[in-house]
Amino acid sequence: MSDVTFNEPEYTNTGSASRAKQASFFARITIATGLAKDEAGAQKVMLVAAIIIALLAVAVFFLF
Repeated sequence: MSDVTFNEPEYTNTGSASRAKQASFFARITIATGLAKDEAGAQKVMLVAAIIIALLAVAVFFLF
């Protein structure tokens, strides 16, 4: 039983994993407009904007 060998194919990396992760479209727009300096700041700005939009939607729903 000790002479069992496995001949598994070896896969090479195509280079897609070595490419740096690019910021999302909305993060790039937020940085380009000057609302944020980096991707982390852009994420925070977009989170605040999403919360404000959600609160406005709830207010419009209940008031009108």
